[in-house]
Amino acid sequence: MFALDPNQTDPKKALGQLERGKGGNFISESKKRLFETVLQRKIVENFVNPARVFIALKKGQVKDPDGVFSKNKEKIVKLADSLNTYSEFDASQLGSKIKKVMVNGQACFGKPGVFRLMTSKCKATVAHFFKISEELGYERPPVITSGPRGEASQNSVMANKYWRYANKNGQSKAAGRKELIRTYKNDKGANAISDMYDKIYTPGISMDDFRAAALNKTKVTSYLKSNNMSNHQGGNAFDVRTKDGHEDKIRAIIDHPEIKNLIQPYDETDRGDNAHYHISVIKAPPSPQVAESKKHQRRRR
Repeated sequence: MFALDPNQTDPKKALGQLERGKGGNFISESKKRLFETVLQRKIVENFVNPARVFIALKKGQVKDPDGVFSKNKEKIVKLADSLNTYSEFDASQLGSKIKKVMVNGQACFGKPGVFRLMTSKCKATVAHFFKISEELGYERPPVITSGPRGEASQNSVMANKYWRYANKNGQSKAAGRKELIRTYKNDKGANAISDMYDKIYTPGISMDDFRAAALNKTKVTSYLKSNNMSNHQGGNAFDVRTKDGHEDKIRAIIDHPEIKNLIQPYDETDRGDNAHYHISVIKAPPSPQVAESKKHQRRRR
């Protein structure tokens, strides 16, 4: 990123000059103020997402034959950090119950408590997920709707799923069972839990009453203590919603080269109001130091 022509007031052209490497040093305070003013206007007018521009800066992807960028790098990076789109984003735009939480220095968004019990591996991957979303220029951040679960919470989720699909299919217990088997890899566990749910499901029972019965009148919670049905139970999974109409953007993050090898996604976008991708975390992203070391190794080969 380079300094601006002090006579260029059009923000699109000015930032274009910067990206092409034209212009000179910050030779005056007025020129520096112009740089900041134009950049601010660019963001307001949505010509460019600042995170996308500055990630290129930080990764050294801007040609700098005259050393202009290197001379002003610290000032520019500080300005970039102050304009982080997600750290400034108002979480209420995503829903009244959505909270903004800093995870490993990255602004992330989700329902209350979803980040609290994640493993360090899961937290690092979630933070990287949001970081990649910023780099791709998505102004509206993803939303995490579910994270780690204890046995009772897992019981509640499975009971809701069983009830919903039973009622959706003519109050059919078989439909509830089929959905649990479809969702969870552990068929034996899904059948064992369905056997217990079959005993308490009656035509006309409400979801709240069924869930209460699942928690208080079955041994499902005890069963889950020794039978893990989901990576959510181990703190190594999260759900990211797609009902905002941004399914293609969430898919782009999932398929990004820096994300796809860290996770195993499961498409559950056919779940109506609960449409989401279930993301199981395989490994954490490399630390910045490790990533930088590998980059230099590639260069030496």
